[in-house]
Amino acid sequence: MKRTLSFWRGSRRRPRLLVVAGLAFIASTYGLVRLAYGLFLPDVQADLGLGDRAAGYVSSGASLAYCLGAVVGLAADRRPRTVLVVALLTGVTGAAGTALAPGSGTFAVAAVLASSSAGLASPALVAVVDRVVAAERRDRAQAVVNSGTGPGLVAAGLLAVVLLPDWRAGFAAGAVATLVCGGLVLLLAHGGAGAPAAPERPETRGTTRAGARRTRCSSPRSAPSAWARRRPPRGPTAAPTSPPRASARPRRRWRGSASAPAVRRRC
Repeated sequence: MKRTLSFWRGSRRRPRLLVVAGLAFIASTYGLVRLAYGLFLPDVQADLGLGDRAAGYVSSGASLAYCLGAVVGLAADRRPRTVLVVALLTGVTGAAGTALAPGSGTFAVAAVLASSSAGLASPALVAVVDRVVAAERRDRAQAVVNSGTGPGLVAAGLLAVVLLPDWRAGFAAGAVATLVCGGLVLLLAHGGAGAPAAPERPETRGTTRAGARRTRCSSPRSAPSAWARRRPPRGPTAAPTSPPRASARPRRRWRGSASAPAVRRRC
């Protein structure tokens, strides 16, 4: 199990998996948890006796909780995983609370709490994608992740068509989806930062093969030329030369006239 988790974190597919998981997490927190309230509201009113005025108060409180969650999510730049954990807990707890609510009061509190998870999830995912995905792919990844609201609303509509009038099963499905998608995002968000974009080398910009060949030949690691091998070393690195060797016999000198016979020197 530990090897499998480490493989997911270190795999090259980790940014793609994170984008898919982030898309699903946004879809669950926005569509299945927050926006599903309006789709399931008629059946909730019929079962729990929730009046129109109370339903309006719940909707207003849910919008306010969403805005407060977005403001708190501004701290995701410093602690993105912590904000993700809070978004996961509020989404799962709120959706499960609405599914298990015995009365209208409990349902109202759980619905407001669940709506705050959407405000927390979006800025946290922005920070996580910024850390994991490479620089040249971050803009596209951010656009894909934040487009999960539409698929989430479509999924909530399909659940309403299939499950209603059992609205409790719909909120329970939202809680399970939020738990799975949020846990996967937390798993993939654990680790180092993404690799930055590789800068273009100025020395290789616009060079040809001949220029690259000249650069390689003029490098200090290239082999010395024949002229450099024949040239004697100079400077302080030159090897010390030995003094000239004296001849075995001293040269014989003749005194007298200039017509003295020359003596043949022996080598």
